[in-house]
Amino acid sequence: MSIQKELKDLLDNDIISEDVAERIREYYQKNTPEQKQKLFIVFSVIGATLIALGILLLIAHNWDNLSRSIKTILAFVPILIGQIACVYSYFKKKNNPIWLEGSAIFLSISIGATISLISQIYNIPGNIGNYVFTWAVLSIPLIYLMQSKIAAVFSLVLIVTYAVNSGYWNNSELPEILIWPLFFSILPFYLKSLRSNKNGGFEYVFTWLLCLSLAIIMGIHGKKFNELLFITYFLMFQSFYIIGSPSNNKYRYQKALSLVGIIGMNVILLTLSFKVIWLDIIDLNINLQKIIISPEFIQLVIVLILSIFIKNKFKNQNSTSSFNLYRWIEIPFILIFILGYFLPISVHLINILVLGIGIITIQEGIKNNSLSILNLGLFIT
Repeated sequence: MSIQKELKDLLDNDIISEDVAERIREYYQKNTPEQKQKLFIVFSVIGATLIALGILLLIAHNWDNLSRSIKTILAFVPILIGQIACVYSYFKKKNNPIWLEGSAIFLSISIGATISLISQIYNIPGNIGNYVFTWAVLSIPLIYLMQSKIAAVFSLVLIVTYAVNSGYWNNSELPEILIWPLFFSILPFYLKSLRSNKNGGFEYVFTWLLCLSLAIIMGIHGKKFNELLFITYFLMFQSFYIIGSPSNNKYRYQKALSLVGIIGMNVILLTLSFKVIWLDIIDLNINLQKIIISPEFIQLVIVLILSIFIKNKFKNQNSTSSFNLYRWIEIPFILIFILGYFLPISVHLINILVLGIGIITIQEGIKNNSLSILNLGLFIT
């Protein structure tokens, strides 16, 4: 039964007034098109992806029977179609996100396909890291030209893929530091999107993706003194929590930051509660001079400065929540970690710290009658 028929029945039986019925109609007229539009955007992206892959499969089917010149022409067909679609969308459908998102993702996929085909045709040497880096560099401008959220997600996936291949698998000849300009190039689009809609679904999901991507990317600098990453990650997750702390998380993206922060800090604490981790740390031959000039220490100093700045900026939060213990927990954590270089007692101190956090969290859950906080405290303990 449609909403109009339901409203008519309610009016005929004097259940609601005409004024209430009109307000209900206005509500559905305002919100229904937006929900349908989101659904159409999803179908547009899926359709554009399938069309791009279909064109590639069609070309691949007859690939071996074609001459080099024909192969070269066909290699540029997907990217040419994508450019035409983007130009049409930009000038004729600029206010239609369905066209913008679909054409942007089609061109993004086509860029990677064309690069791959040209490399195969002319036997251009290379590796997966350089390939993904080039693909990401050429795809990022589409985010701003087309104002495409899907292109932003796709580019972030390419950036993380490049980081993994470059920093973890050594499948790139390019310097690892190039990952940071790529990552930061997406942030202006994210911040602009937040200013326009702080409670949007995309903003919430993309906040999660950015946090997880940053955690992966920061790990590429862990080489010789990778134990320092424990402190770096802890400070980073604490900063996420402070930005989206309970007194400040009135928007969905802030709730995502708060949740990522709490999960991240507790995962690090629980990881360090195992004795085997500290055995690896205490066996290290400490060379202070080498530590200071290492990439891990430089990254740690940068994150420490940023965390102090964030803590100072959000110091006036008016929250009575006991979860504020997370705002200062880095002090005992860092002291215990430094002590772990010299004495095996740190594993016991970390377990005591974890137990204390768990007890306080359980008390907070009981006090606020919150089952989620209570379960978190039980999980920690």
